[in-house]
Parts: sequence; structure tokens; C-alpha cells
Amino acid sequence: MGGECGGNPVPWQVRTKSLECSRRACRAASSGRRRGSFSSPEAALRSGRPGRVLRRIIIMSSMEEVETEETVTCLHITLYHPCQEEKQVFRSLKFHKRERCRVDEVAKFGRDSNICHYNLMDTRVSRVQFTLQFFRQLNSSELGFEIKNMSKKTKLIVDNVELDYLNKIDLPWKCIIRFGDYQLLMQRQDGESVDYFETCFELAQASLLQERHLPSLQPIPECGISPSLVYSQGVRPVEMDENDL
Repeated sequence: MGGECGGNPVPWQVRTKSLECSRRACRAASSGRRRGSFSSPEAALRSGRPGRVLRRIIIMSSMEEVETEETVTCLHITLYHPCQEEKQVFRSLKFHKRERCRVDEVAKFGRDSNICHYNLMDTRVSRVQFTLQFFRQLNSSELGFEIKNMSKKTKLIVDNVELDYLNKIDLPWKCIIRFGDYQLLMQRQDGESVDYFETCFELAQASLLQERHLPSLQPIPECGISPSLVYSQGVRPVEMDENDL
């Protein structure tokens, strides 16, 4: 009687109300899960919960950047000159910092700061000593560099291969470049980008020839050509003429 006249509820009414509450809770949870999934950022913004939407968009953007980011080929160059402490021949170069270049740029090393991006502060160095050109191998996805000697008075040594004026050769993955007292250890770190490459310079405190057991060269004379080395392993440079500059 009590249940019908507004008194205390009878047991079957308590069970019915409890069951209805449980059903409402299940429907609310299910609806909440559906509302947490958005078909697009615009739909998420219309949901009226900007904080959660912003966090979701930031996470999605970060994942997309990670997936699409390209690696860039970097040429690590370690430099040595016995008179660096006294003459500071490398003082115009930026050490421990990657510099990005476009692939259509020719990297020039030499004395003339108006022409060369990488300037060597030494009157005995040619206006343009040598150049590096980034390229892709024919019928291959492999990327690399070629080096060309631009000095008329000084030969350029790539490991044990001697380059005369306008000779060029593919740069090995790791090699030592020499002219006069200069020693440059170059090592390529491969990347994927076909739009850019990078260079990074380090300064060596001791000769780089000890590790590779290569003979040292005489200093660059004021006039004339530095001594020659024999070709090794049958590798010879490519001959070029001035029209191929």
C-alpha cells in the first residue's frame, strides 16, 4: 500500500529504479565514448570542448611531421693545418654547426671570399682551390659528391689519387683531401633529400695522416706545383676542359 499512496517504496520499486539508473549510466558512457571520436578537426571543434580538441590536433600534427620529415645528406669535414694556432687559416669557418646548401650550389673552397663560401685565410691558397658538387648516381637513388681541382699551381690529392687542374673524381664515402700543408678528412652521412645538403666542420689538433698512414706533402710553393704522388689502385681522375666549368 505504501508504494501506491506515497509512503516508503516497496522492494520491487527499489529494484526497478536501480535497473533504470544502471541503464541510464550505460547509455551515458556509450554516448561519451562516441563523442570522444571525431571524424575531423572541424567536427571536434563543434563539440564544444576546445581543450581536448587542441591536444588531439597537436598530437596528430606532430605525428604527421615525424612521418614526412626528410633526412639531409651531411658532409662532415675535419680540418688540420700545422700553423692553425699561429696563422688561424680557418678563422672564417663556422665549427660545430651544420650549414645547409641548395643542391644547385657548387661548394667552393679557396682564398677569395667574394667567390668562395668556404674561405681559407692563406695567401698561398688559390683563389678557388677546389669545388664540391652534390649529385645523384645515374640509374640509382644513391647521392654523393664529386670533387674538382680548380688550382692551376697545386695538385689536389684524394687519398692517393692525384688531381691536376680541372680534373674531377667522385668523392669516396670517407677520404682525406690534401694540398700543401692542408689536410681535410671528409666523411659523408647519407640522407634522403634531393633539395639540400649540409656541411659540418670540426678542427683537428693533430695530423690526420697518422691514422691513414699516408705520406705528407711538401708545403705549397709560392710559384710552381707541389710534388706528385703515383696513382693507386688503378683509379684515375676524369679529364675536363675549361668549357665544363
